[in-house]
Amino acid sequence: MKYILIVSILSVFLPLNAMACRCSEVTILQKMDKSDYVYFGRITEATLRNDDSVENKLKIIETVKGKPDSNILLSYAREHNMCSMYAATGLTYIVYGKYKETPKLTLCSKSHVLLEGLDEQMAKIRDAANQ
Repeated sequence: MKYILIVSILSVFLPLNAMACRCSEVTILQKMDKSDYVYFGRITEATLRNDDSVENKLKIIETVKGKPDSNILLSYAREHNMCSMYAATGLTYIVYGKYKETPKLTLCSKSHVLLEGLDEQMAKIRDAANQ
């Protein structure tokens, strides 16, 4: 009877671990190398699209690499998958982009929000761009 109880409890918790979002560790330099352009931007407007994605328009604050061909960052209005991440108007983001592709915001994407230590984070990314 004990074994049935233990197996039942484990079967409840194990699938949660299997469904978790797993991201590989990537350095700033690796992100830079794989991107055509990199910029700091602040979301000024967000529009919900028919597929539950959100088109976030950014005001480009500073370009660190290349020439951006888009000031759009896609996110999702609700949990799309385990790696979904919400965006917020007024916050500053680092956007890593490839030409002819719209950058997406997920837990595993190169693009992400810059919160605490904004100046330090921006300086570290600028340094990486100059290497």
